[in-house]
Amino acid sequence: MDDLQGWLAKLTPTSCPAQALVGLLRCPEVTSDPAVLEDLLRALNTICDPDPDCEGTAKPRAALGKAGVVAPLVGLLTAHPDLPATSPALAKQLLLAIGNLSWENSKNKASFGRAGVADPLVRLLTDNPDLLATPDLAESLLWAIRNLSGDKENQASFGRAGVVAPLVRMLAHPNLPATSLAEQLLRAIANLSADKETEASFGRAGVAAPLVRLLTAHPDLAEELLRAIVNLSVDNENEVSFGRAGVAAPLVRLLTDHPDLPSTSPAEAKHLLGAIANLSVDKENKASFGRAGVAAPLVGLLTAHPDLPATSPTVALYLLRAIRHLSADKENRVSFGRAGVAAPLVRLLTAHPNLPATSPTVAEQLLGAIGNLSWGNPENKASFGRAGVAAPLVGLLKAHPDLPTTSPALAEQLLRAICYLSADKENLASFGRAGAAAPLARLLTAHPDLPADLLKAIGDLVPQLQP
Repeated sequence: MDDLQGWLAKLTPTSCPAQALVGLLRCPEVTSDPAVLEDLLRALNTICDPDPDCEGTAKPRAALGKAGVVAPLVGLLTAHPDLPATSPALAKQLLLAIGNLSWENSKNKASFGRAGVADPLVRLLTDNPDLLATPDLAESLLWAIRNLSGDKENQASFGRAGVVAPLVRMLAHPNLPATSLAEQLLRAIANLSADKETEASFGRAGVAAPLVRLLTAHPDLAEELLRAIVNLSVDNENEVSFGRAGVAAPLVRLLTDHPDLPSTSPAEAKHLLGAIANLSVDKENKASFGRAGVAAPLVGLLTAHPDLPATSPTVALYLLRAIRHLSADKENRVSFGRAGVAAPLVRLLTAHPNLPATSPTVAEQLLGAIGNLSWGNPENKASFGRAGVAAPLVGLLKAHPDLPTTSPALAEQLLRAICYLSADKENLASFGRAGAAAPLARLLTAHPDLPADLLKAIGDLVPQLQP
């Protein structure tokens, strides 16, 4: 065995005898000797280490997967549920191997899932409630779950295996360290909650309160926390729970403290704005965000980053969706108006006239925001008018006459924005001068299937626009 262990110690990512290594994993003489097995697993981890400084590990991961590495590893995990207690060092290497092999390798993730990896991993979580006392082992287990849960089928399997409760218990533990261990835990929760049923289970298990506490106490974990919150807040019940846990204030603080986030960290900006957009679907949350002062920093982002639809379309989408959702609240409409929202929105509209063709979802949110902000608010209507909103809106009408067919939701938001804004006398005159009457009249004839209230509003508006 000494020769074998010496050989294993010399292996590198560039020398990966996949078939031989998998053969050793299937050899009872090797797997029954803890010291040799640990060295074998350590060799696998050396070969598959995803550290950016360890180049060339993607090919060995693929080769080992093809050679059948998954089944014997899951077999070891299933056969030795007490490994964390009897041999924590060996357990760590086994869990690391599972995590490393499933890192950025969709085939291996799926193979582990089919081999039934979820049940024994969840059993380790459940049977070892004091896992945080051995942080290295806990992090290795979370690393495996995080990587495996990037697979859609695995998300559901982990949910059915009962992964949610022990993860939430760990999240709520007062001794959870704000280290890479917490990052792995948060990423696992984020990945798993991409599954609708698992997302709802996290909510029922009380995930919102500990996430909000961490967000308040450890803003250095913000990116991973936001990733989890944005995925979990798709569920309506979770939205309510996050609101009750006080999520608005720390999210607005992050927004205020990091005005350059779209430039310095687009991924974090996407998750922060996505979380605000998701959470502000709920009526009470809209009001809470408003009281926390959300309007000014959101308008600041709009003003400071006018090229977002071109440079970061997803960030632009979530920013505009957040403004649209929040401005359904009467008080928030006033706050956005006072913060000067009209001018930067009109600049976006003017600077990106092809948005309905290049990015219809962004265009829909932009037009929806303009419509919401101008509904029932005379001051905002007037501000949009002074900012020159009529010409670009009529330009969209003329350039995209088939919009009700190609993008019905987008067309509806455009038409509602025009109808709401035209309630202002000066805006009505501006729309008339911009030539809105003819394209609106054509829409009435060509698209009688538009919503009835919208058809009536356009029908009433067209005669007023004609000279």
